[in-house]
Amino acid sequence: MPRIVATHTVEDVKHWASKGDERVEVIGPFATEIVSYVSADGSNRVAVSANVHNMEGLMAFMQTPEAAAAMESHGVIPPVVFHNEAIMDHTASIRRLYDLINAGDIDGFGRQLADDFVERDEVPGIPPTKAGVVQYFRMLLAAFPDFQMDVEDVIASGDKAVARVRVTGTHQGEFMGIPATGKSAAVNLIDITRFGDDGLAREHWGVADQLALMQQLGVIPAGSPA
Repeated sequence: MPRIVATHTVEDVKHWASKGDERVEVIGPFATEIVSYVSADGSNRVAVSANVHNMEGLMAFMQTPEAAAAMESHGVIPPVVFHNEAIMDHTASIRRLYDLINAGDIDGFGRQLADDFVERDEVPGIPPTKAGVVQYFRMLLAAFPDFQMDVEDVIASGDKAVARVRVTGTHQGEFMGIPATGKSAAVNLIDITRFGDDGLAREHWGVADQLALMQQLGVIPAGSPA
């Protein structure tokens, strides 16, 4: 996702600095790793740096009365100038996908997928599209309400990020034709995700230990071949 720096002047630097926690709350829905800076030259120039995962939403928010009120409260003197550092942190991008799924925010997860997203690890009956992937995770969370994806390792290179993930959950609802078993399962997963310059996921390949999952749910006896 892009690293954005917003610079501007303020009426009182100490007052503005004291509002750091409020700034995180205001910008938090659109960005992560929010850091405030005060100019070292003693001037009233300040800056806010953040990894913005929803630039469109942030720009729309900046036009609202709520944003105007927040800036007035913080003593901001317009204009606010935005700079794109053009640093695409795909490690942060892929981790955010898991964070949103773990929080049960499938709508937010869907917003991190590009409209032309393609799922290469196709699931029978599920379209290999953005809408299909969102549908799949809704089904998954309905069947495994305590579903969690714990990231154990991430390697990023170019426009792709690879994650090694430990997936856990308790089977409490029907999933892919399998009635609820009430059993817990833990399997390993390797994800490869390709991102665009906007930080949105555009393509995904996945390798999961499906045999281990079926054995733990009792669908296939332990020790049986695939």
